[in-house]
Amino acid sequence: MKCSLAIFAVLSLALFVGVLAPTSVLADMDTALDFADEGDEAYKAKKFAAAAALYRKALEEEEECLPARYGLGEALLATDKTAGAVLAFRRVVRSVQAGTGVPTAWRNFASRAQDRLDEHDTHGQELERMIDLHAAKVLKVATKYRTKDPDLVE
Repeated sequence: MKCSLAIFAVLSLALFVGVLAPTSVLADMDTALDFADEGDEAYKAKKFAAAAALYRKALEEEEECLPARYGLGEALLATDKTAGAVLAFRRVVRSVQAGTGVPTAWRNFASRAQDRLDEHDTHGQELERMIDLHAAKVLKVATKYRTKDPDLVE
């Protein structure tokens, strides 16, 4: 009797994880997309603060909802919250570059987000220039000392 009770418990858990859990994940994405659509409508009506709130609700439901993440960036830009917008756009680009489970239809958000970053992320661009300059200097030193001290270069 105890054995069959344990088997029943394991099978019940497997059924929950295999059937109900994915359903709730899909429901979360559906709900997130609904909030994102509402955010889009608020944005079109130039209700930018309301749009940002709706995009945030969408992201509470599903943090990988790229339409909501991109929309949040646009709404934050419209309310002069550039730093928050830049963070949202960076996350969109990173999510698409990672490529894990991102629907093909959402990949255009990365190029749009990158365009917005090119326009508004002056600090990030300056940091990239500094990193490139530093890397070039390190490479120059490594090249110079390659034959003199090979262990140092590696």
